[in-house]
Amino acid sequence: MSDYKFCPLCGTTLGVIVEEGVSLPHCHGCKKFTHYDNPKGVSVLIVPRDGGIVMVKRGVAPQIGKWALPAGYINKGEGPRQAGVREGNEEVGLDLEIVRALDEMPVPGANLFMVFYETRVVGGVLKAGSDALEVGVFDLSNLPSSEEIAFSLHEKKAREWLTLQQALASHR
Repeated sequence: MSDYKFCPLCGTTLGVIVEEGVSLPHCHGCKKFTHYDNPKGVSVLIVPRDGGIVMVKRGVAPQIGKWALPAGYINKGEGPRQAGVREGNEEVGLDLEIVRALDEMPVPGANLFMVFYETRVVGGVLKAGSDALEVGVFDLSNLPSSEEIAFSLHEKKAREWLTLQQALASHR
């Protein structure tokens, strides 16, 4: 459930309402508030560069000092693709174009979902953004270790993409 104990509109102690088999905190006083606690969306980018992919060393919590794919929350008023393009510019200084969606999945143990995109660089200069300590380009042979990567889903998708690219290159 949620941290809500009282209705933020009228102050009544919240009860529960069941909608489509899901129990939700609900105000039976004013009947105007139901807390749906929907997950937040995160756009995550695979940015190909010089035979590898771009990663950032995080300068903010969580996982400060660990490597991650460029990523960020989807803000109010933008879609996941827009968020990806914006975050790519903010985090790594590159102007990006979304090539295709690779995957989408919930984050285990968190109220988040991630949408992974493959991108193409169309401009900008590779540099660490204000929330990054460092930026780097990694291929499969020099990818940071699991202990050095902030999020297991980022590592999984990075390895999958790099492995596929390596296989495709060997068949050319």
